[in-house]
Amino acid sequence: MAARLLIVDDEPLIAFEVEDTLKRAGYDIAGLAGSVRQALALIEKDSDIDIAVVDANLNDEDAMPIISRLRDRQIPFVIISGYSQEQIGSWAADVPLIRKPLRYTELTAALETALGASSRSVEQ
Repeated sequence: MAARLLIVDDEPLIAFEVEDTLKRAGYDIAGLAGSVRQALALIEKDSDIDIAVVDANLNDEDAMPIISRLRDRQIPFVIISGYSQEQIGSWAADVPLIRKPLRYTELTAALETALGASSRSVEQ
């Protein structure tokens, strides 16, 4: 069964490109969100999200509330951003970061690593 993936990015062209690429890589897309509010609503509504790709900055609002909720629900995630780890802030210090412009082989590898780490922590 394909992993269900939430995509959070305020740039529609990037979100659709990520969606298309990850569908072709075998992921089932749970939803697209362009704001913190939309992402939190999707996380609450869909209990079957397996993993998320989250832009660190959404219309000048950081994604910290989304990351916090994903952590609460034990949903692994990867951050994508044009910003460096230092520019994003300490709330993202221990999070996998894929820099924009995206290299999809790097993104899919990070997602597989996050999913693998998540399943290992559940098994223990």
